[in-house]
Amino acid sequence: MKSSKRKCILILGPHRSGTSAISGCLQKCGLSFGGNLLSPSFDNPKGFFENPDIIAINDALLESEGFNWHSVAPLRDEWWKDNKVKKWKKKAIVIIDSHYSDLKKFAIKDPRFSLTLPFWNDLLQNKFDLELLVILIIRNPMEASASLQKRNLFCINKADKLTVHYILNAERLSRNINRRIISFNDVIDDPNRHLIPIIQDFLNVAKLKIRLDFIDNQLLNSTIEKDNLQGKYQLIATDIYNVLTSDDEKKQKELLLDQIFEDIKNDTSFYKSTKIYLPKNYPYFFLTKKLFLAFANRPLKFIQNFNMTNFRTLFRAIKEEKPSTIINNLKKLLNQ
Repeated sequence: MKSSKRKCILILGPHRSGTSAISGCLQKCGLSFGGNLLSPSFDNPKGFFENPDIIAINDALLESEGFNWHSVAPLRDEWWKDNKVKKWKKKAIVIIDSHYSDLKKFAIKDPRFSLTLPFWNDLLQNKFDLELLVILIIRNPMEASASLQKRNLFCINKADKLTVHYILNAERLSRNINRRIISFNDVIDDPNRHLIPIIQDFLNVAKLKIRLDFIDNQLLNSTIEKDNLQGKYQLIATDIYNVLTSDDEKKQKELLLDQIFEDIKNDTSFYKSTKIYLPKNYPYFFLTKKLFLAFANRPLKFIQNFNMTNFRTLFRAIKEEKPSTIINNLKKLLNQ
């Protein structure tokens, strides 16, 4: 007998792993992501399908533990039960009530759920009595890491660690929740086989004919030759991906992933801080100086150029440490 409960689908996975593209396909098939969504950007020109209020809660949860979205650091056991988390729980309740209360079935997407899932699992099932479903999206980790390196100017070592960190935590934290694991690469290769069954059997969405036009191969930010493995953590990330996409039994997969998780915990170098890579000629100082001179010389023109759209994009880029977006936005501001 099918459950009569309202359904909430959480979409998670490492950053740059195709979560936005898959979410776009699901929305085209009739799955609602609510109305308050981030605007498209240069790194996701077709949209993120993320609620900025949810992102703010996830960022606050990570910050309460001393981390941010790209910290490679272990979260404490049962951190979501701390008293300091209670205020964010109250705010999260307001957000869910405000944006999703009239929807019988809805999706919320944020890669950060890979780390904060226990908080939302407790809230959505116990407070709202929702049937919680998880879609975990993974991608060839070499491609995901290369895309992170390109967008955020992380060194490849940091990008590989971040991919490993997100995949391992997302998989472990979602084991006891009804879930499906989707390989973005498999969807690109054969969407009829790997995505339509999810819609039919898991989401029970009325429109069974999927809108594949949302996925544009030209939007795949980084494609890597599969024989071009480099570095310790790239190898580990690839091992994890291979386990998750294998035909092994669930228990066997979990045993293999648990062993990798324990090896990571005992690896003293994994949680060492890794820096963002900025080329020596990166023009931060140059642009900051020009920014000041532009305001000093032509303040009215400066203010006209600095509209709210530019401000929001710039602020978000600084917060999420996207140097290329910062530079592009400053150049627009300076009317270059």
